[in-house]
Amino acid sequence: MIRNWKIAQFLSFVVVATMALYPVAPSYAVSEDDLEEEIQEKSLELKNLDAQIQQTQTRIDGLQGQARTLNNAISNINNQIDQVNYGIRSSEVNIEKLALELQSLGYKLEDVDAEIEIKQAALSEILRKVQQSDSEGFLEVLLKHETLADSVFEIQSLSDLQDNLNVSVAQLASLQVALAENIDQTGVKKGDLEDENVTLKSRKVILADQQGEKDSLLKETKNQEVVYQQKLDELEKIKAEVAEEINRIEEELRGQVNQSALPSARKGVLEVPVQGVLTQGYGRTSYALYAYKSKWHNGIDIGAPNGTPIVAAEDGVVAFVANQDTVLTNGIAYCRGGAYGKVLVVKHDNNLATLYAHTSLILVSQGDRVKRGELIAYVGQSGWATGPHTHFSVFDASTFTLKQSRVCGPMPVGGDLNPLNYMDV
Repeated sequence: MIRNWKIAQFLSFVVVATMALYPVAPSYAVSEDDLEEEIQEKSLELKNLDAQIQQTQTRIDGLQGQARTLNNAISNINNQIDQVNYGIRSSEVNIEKLALELQSLGYKLEDVDAEIEIKQAALSEILRKVQQSDSEGFLEVLLKHETLADSVFEIQSLSDLQDNLNVSVAQLASLQVALAENIDQTGVKKGDLEDENVTLKSRKVILADQQGEKDSLLKETKNQEVVYQQKLDELEKIKAEVAEEINRIEEELRGQVNQSALPSARKGVLEVPVQGVLTQGYGRTSYALYAYKSKWHNGIDIGAPNGTPIVAAEDGVVAFVANQDTVLTNGIAYCRGGAYGKVLVVKHDNNLATLYAHTSLILVSQGDRVKRGELIAYVGQSGWATGPHTHFSVFDASTFTLKQSRVCGPMPVGGDLNPLNYMDV
């Protein structure tokens, strides 16, 4: 009778240990399946909003090929207002989606944590049994039972325990890896959520600026086409003067570039600052040959919707921040629409410097330390720009300097390099 009770007790332990290896998942008030369904709904809504943003971008692109009239200028601003409004809604939905994803990750963390505790307890008990069996020799196990069958059963059970021990150790290691991955994902999602909250607030500021720009344009032109065309003629002269200033200086600075002090040309040296479409390359592009007196484009253009995030291409320090559209000369903003607009420059630790122009909003200040991939600004159409995009230049940092422009204030210039040598757009 005592022998049968011991065997039953041993069998019960093996059953419990086996269940510990394959535990039943806990249930929640809101199931993970329900959460996943909500996340998918938010993803679909974001996809639809993105389609609407792209539709407004198509209308904006279409206006670029049309005559430069006051009516088209107002239509362009209206489309960008619509675009930013869709962007605001996209940020709101993405914030909701990220919150749901964090909740889902929280459930997964709880599941894995609970499973680890169960596995650790089972592992401890298995180890205790294995250690206890190790203290008995093979002959002792054979002699302590009344029958040979009972002895063989215990030996086989101990062998099974050893197998369970190996499985449990492997599964525990796997669970610890899963736990670390879920913790990492949670940290990333929290960072994304913080960035999206900043973007939501920023897009509301951009929207107010766009509406203010429309009001200013109507006020300055008195809603008259003749007045608008006069202002365009004046602006063309300013553009030509500014372009000549920049080209004259940078042509000289290109000769001072010290290639030996710069990173070797390879993809990945710099992160692509904007998720968008390359609309103009570097150097003597077809557009530069047609539209620029210098025949030279000192960077690349990446087209993207108004309010699209811009990130730092590499670690560095913000060396320059300005809004050239608001620089006053004799009380007049002659440079408005004539140069880089809202622009910033970052000097990097690898001896390169990067310029980001035509932004709608800048989030950093001169002297700030930024990290690669850090949110620093948003795409816009400030300065001399026919549509929302980011003009991105790369300089030899040792040649970067500020030169005083006649009407645009301090002008960032440097020995420019081909950005496409350092990144894969």
